[in-house]
Amino acid sequence: MAAARPCRSVARALGLWLLTAKGASAVLYGQRQREAPDRPQKKLLVHDWSPVEQQTGMPEVADERSYVFLTHHKTGTNLMKALCNLTARLVTGERTQCAYCLRLIPPMGANDRPSCIPNTVLAHGPMRGTFSRFTLVSSVNEKEFSWLQTWGKDFRAVHMIRDPVKMAISSYAYDTFLATPAAAKIRWDASVPNLANKSLAEKLKTEATAIAPPIVEEKAVHDLAKSDSRVLTLDLEAFSSDFNGAAARLFRHFFDDPPAEQLSRLMKNASAYDVSLWNQKQLDRQLEVHAARNFNATEALEAWEQLRKAGDPVVQYISQQAEPLGYGANYTRRATFSR
Repeated sequence: MAAARPCRSVARALGLWLLTAKGASAVLYGQRQREAPDRPQKKLLVHDWSPVEQQTGMPEVADERSYVFLTHHKTGTNLMKALCNLTARLVTGERTQCAYCLRLIPPMGANDRPSCIPNTVLAHGPMRGTFSRFTLVSSVNEKEFSWLQTWGKDFRAVHMIRDPVKMAISSYAYDTFLATPAAAKIRWDASVPNLANKSLAEKLKTEATAIAPPIVEEKAVHDLAKSDSRVLTLDLEAFSSDFNGAAARLFRHFFDDPPAEQLSRLMKNASAYDVSLWNQKQLDRQLEVHAARNFNATEALEAWEQLRKAGDPVVQYISQQAEPLGYGANYTRRATFSR
């Protein structure tokens, strides 16, 4: 059984968990408008894998390399989507964007590339449902990752993970927020659509059941990825505690330690997504900030711990996955990142 972990000492951080999990929201809402299909834009080379002309001051894009951002529910999907889009635009001179893949489909032949299941969510951009040079896979599982390993001999990927208890509490906080009038337009995004008229314990048990499958996938992919040098493992809190350090590791991994000037240009552009640099006006515009302010993280964490001690099987399972993923008693990852 997993050991008890402190509640109050980490509860204050939940607001940042929520904000970073929906990270770069200030840009994302506007981005959804910019990506609307009826807005004129440059022709995008969706499936063009021909050599990319190097852009001034930017790293070179390897001819046959694919750049893949792998996430799970509540591990930083929106932040990775933003960084994927930014990277694709900068290094290709606006010739492509980040493709948004919900689930991978295996290659049909030995020389074929993976493809994606259909995706009709307009907010996922004009390249939704495709696998391209720059791709976000938002719900990757073990089988899909094994296809990527077999096919993508020269791929580079970042696998975003998170403490499983944080994932569950963050999902509960977000679903609670989606039930408020302020979130009426995005209520479709709820993992658990109806939490009303339930006790806190019942709400957390319901959330635990909903978040357990993504946690199973997170752990399975991590077990495969941790020994694959083509994959960099980062967690969401790495970006909230040291955005520059985490972003630099990502760019160095993708572009084979680019010269300092090129890395600096990438970092300067990526800083727009560092919530620690946002002013109060920017923060006040974000619905997630208001959700975090009204959410009692200490109460939720203490109730979770009570369920764990009482022997709830799903809550216990989720809590037990923290250690194999490298997380300690303070919800932070013990492992250091070498790249």
